Amino acid sequence: MNQENRYGREALVAGVVFVILAAISVIPLFTLWVVWLMPIPLIVFTVLNKPKIPPLLAVLSAGCLLLSGFGWSAFMFGLGIYFMGWVVGESLRKAESPYSPIIVGTLVMVMLEMVLLALIRFSGVDIFSSLSQQISAALTRDHTQMQLLHLDAQQVQQLAADTTAWIRMMMPSLLVVFAFLFSALNFLLSRSILTGEQAVRQPLLSTWRLPNSVVGVYVLALTFLMFGLLKDQPFWWQTVQNVVFLAGFFLGIQGIAYLWRKLRQSPGRYVWLTLLILGSSLRIVGDVYILLGLIDSANRVRRV
Repeated sequence: MNQENRYGREALVAGVVFVILAAISVIPLFTLWVVWLMPIPLIVFTVLNKPKIPPLLAVLSAGCLLLSGFGWSAFMFGLGIYFMGWVVGESLRKAESPYSPIIVGTLVMVMLEMVLLALIRFSGVDIFSSLSQQISAALTRDHTQMQLLHLDAQQVQQLAADTTAWIRMMMPSLLVVFAFLFSALNFLLSRSILTGEQAVRQPLLSTWRLPNSVVGVYVLALTFLMFGLLKDQPFWWQTVQNVVFLAGFFLGIQGIAYLWRKLRQSPGRYVWLTLLILGSSLRIVGDVYILLGLIDSANRVRRV
């Protein structure tokens, strides 16, 4: 396949992806999920050096979100989508490190999340109250689950309230984790459309190395958490909780990266990678990944 045909195929795939995402985005049930993936075709067209297409797609994306009820914030999302497509696309085109565009993309995603939360708040919806009601309603409807958990109606209400309180406290770190995952997903899915040299130059997991300071911050915050220090000061206690969660998340990725470096030459390596990622949803497995991440970071420091 010559270069011209390859570029044509990639542009066609990116165009089809945009049409699908735009069509789904006007369906209210799916809008809040699809909007985070809309930079993908813009990234591809930026890599293909077609500078006139990404701004047009960003405007069309904003129009779709406007129809979906985003109001004037749709144009803020359109700007964020364009910026995300430009930053990640330029990085792929120049074969730079993937981490800088993912970090910048995460910041853009966090900004869009804050805009979305503000939009929901200004529309008169109490996010946490609605969330508590939905959790309670979901558990109440599922009588089998209530029986398995040995919960009565009053305990269901308490569980919903406790879960909502935890989400409220951990909201800053949850927003960052969500933004990071979707930023990385945009990068990976865009690269999967590209079949040229941009698709193979920038490994993520095999080169994943956290700064040593992350380990120190994690250990310090975990010490405060274990001994209940600053528990009587709500702001600092929330900060400690979020630092432990966020640092643990990135150390968990370090642990997965360590295992991936051991498995990447083995047959069925992508099956193993999928199982490793799925296993992270289990608390005990996630803790093992964090431990491996700490060990891997410590070994790297000792080698230096």
